[in-house]
Amino acid sequence: MKAGKMKTGILATVMIGSMLMSAACAGNSDSNNLKTNTNGATGSGAAVQSDAIKSHDPVELRVGVPEWPGESENVDAVVSVFKEKYPYVTVKVEKMVGDPHAKVLAQAAANELPDVFWLPDTSVREYQDLGILAPLDAYFEPNGVNVADVYPSMLDLGKVDGQTYMVPRDYAHVVTLVNTTLLKEAGLPLPSNDWSWDTFMDYAKKLTKKDASGTTTQWAVNSNIHWWAVWTPFALGRGGKLIDEAGHKVTVASDPLVGQGLKDLWDLSKDGYALDPNGQYPEDMFMAGKVAFYFAVKSVATSINDVSKAKGFEWDVVPFPRLPSVHAVGGGTSGYSVSSKSKNKDEAGAFVSMFLTEAGQKAFNSAGNSVPVLKSLAGDDVWRNSPVEGKNVEAYTIEPEADILPILSAKLPVSLINESNAGYEDAMNKYLLGKLPLEDALKEWEERINKAWQ
Repeated sequence: MKAGKMKTGILATVMIGSMLMSAACAGNSDSNNLKTNTNGATGSGAAVQSDAIKSHDPVELRVGVPEWPGESENVDAVVSVFKEKYPYVTVKVEKMVGDPHAKVLAQAAANELPDVFWLPDTSVREYQDLGILAPLDAYFEPNGVNVADVYPSMLDLGKVDGQTYMVPRDYAHVVTLVNTTLLKEAGLPLPSNDWSWDTFMDYAKKLTKKDASGTTTQWAVNSNIHWWAVWTPFALGRGGKLIDEAGHKVTVASDPLVGQGLKDLWDLSKDGYALDPNGQYPEDMFMAGKVAFYFAVKSVATSINDVSKAKGFEWDVVPFPRLPSVHAVGGGTSGYSVSSKSKNKDEAGAFVSMFLTEAGQKAFNSAGNSVPVLKSLAGDDVWRNSPVEGKNVEAYTIEPEADILPILSAKLPVSLINESNAGYEDAMNKYLLGKLPLEDALKEWEERINKAWQ
């Protein structure tokens, strides 16, 4: 999942990246033996390994990181841990300035990609299809990674056809941020960690306020309606099926349960409980203290904590509500990959593996802005007490078995992913604006994709 900021009723993923300057990668790749030399040696074997590492030819790794606040500092902390194990490796952390997607493609075309670079989960399949990512699984065990300790949904977001191409740096599934001041004013307690869709709707009706003209002045929720990690769970929430993979067709209209689930989400905006995705607001309305619930991830908690002090409201967090038939929770991550053209793949593979070790995760999460991707660190106070103590932090890690993947973008041909995303937006808007009935809007989306897929 990616770093984010809140904007006009949606969580917009801020992916800031750069055209990095070309730099030569030093080191003798013929002598790279990390996959065999670092596999938990002890005693005299460890001493031999240590001597081999000390005498290793110098290697330089370039690591491209997004320029948003805190990321390079967090990666620098991982570098420090990595250097303790591999002192012969010099790591150059390069801030990526600009649009990361465009710059990665440009760097790849110019053969200037860093050895290691950041990417969101939504780019993994595209980059792998272009041949610019190296497979990573072979580096995990030799570098101390216990794959069974990694939240499966986050690891799977970095896979294509069962092979890992991106290492997730954090665990970010959708939760519900709560303005508890608005709840108290309505005489409502903080929902429980197993709250249902019926409870959510009961709260929504009590927390939505309108003036004499019928205009909403206080909303129940910023539903983040555009984000796959919200709308996909709703599409499954009544028991629907989005895709017939064997038949090479999507079933967003053919399965009426998909429509019922999406109607639950879309009607929140249509009936005024949620912010209008086409509305224009003078500021972020959750930050302004005018919205009770916000479907988001932990990375926004620091901003909410800071703003709440200035705006005079209190906040907390609860899990994503249980939907009527299927308990599904979306999420996302971002992480680091190794360039397929790197001349130092073993060192690069060891570096990205560090993000999946206890030492690497503790280093990366030292700022507390994210949730560790290792299940064994769910109780670690470093992240649990940030940005402030006393919150219902169990919500961030509860029931990971309910996590789902972005089904359509994970199963459709890469060439149709953007078309499918556009189809969702068109169907949603035509329904909300009254241009088409629900069934017809979904049928247009389905036919648009299936015609191209066939």
